[in-house]
Amino acid sequence: MIVQSEHIDIVIMADAGSDWVIDQVLNQRGNPILKFGKMSSDEPPIIQKGY
Repeated sequence: MIVQSEHIDIVIMADAGSDWVIDQVLNQRGNPILKFGKMSSDEPPIIQKGY
């Protein structure tokens, strides 16, 4: 693969929505967001993808 053999600054890859399994959602300080429903738009979440 060219990604493994060449110097590349950025790679954009697409996933289907059904491929995502959310492992956890964190706030910007790294603390888990435990509430349900709509998340605040004041602070963007960090979403960790599970496999």
